[in-house]
Amino acid sequence: MLILEDILTMPLEEMLRVYLEAKGFTYLEKVTFYGSDGHSHLVDFFLPDPKPQPVVVSLRDGTTSVRVVHSGAVIMVKDWKRSIGTNVILQAERLREQVPEIRKVMILCNYAGEIALRLAERLHVFVVTRDELIRVLSNDR
Repeated sequence: MLILEDILTMPLEEMLRVYLEAKGFTYLEKVTFYGSDGHSHLVDFFLPDPKPQPVVVSLRDGTTSVRVVHSGAVIMVKDWKRSIGTNVILQAERLREQVPEIRKVMILCNYAGEIALRLAERLHVFVVTRDELIRVLSNDR
């Protein structure tokens, strides 16, 4: 069993693993997706939906294709000593737009600026700070 002192000193990725495993989530780490722009996008955590879904994909030549894929949510971890800004929120939004398998994006960070939080709310990007995750973990003990 973890004690609060252990939780307080954990890196964000480790803290997130503890939470996901305690809640029984299935997740993959360091997953690469390929977007409609042809670029690869590496995400820290991917939480797949339990059932595969058909997804319509727009190809570069203008045609569309239907694929059956596991869509789901991704979690971007920013374990920085400074707050995240609007650039990180916009990066998350672009990721969701360019990769059809990604339905939701969450950013786990140490700190988030007020302007970034307002933009995230407007774009439906979920932002969770270290303090919020610590609160959840300490209440679940």
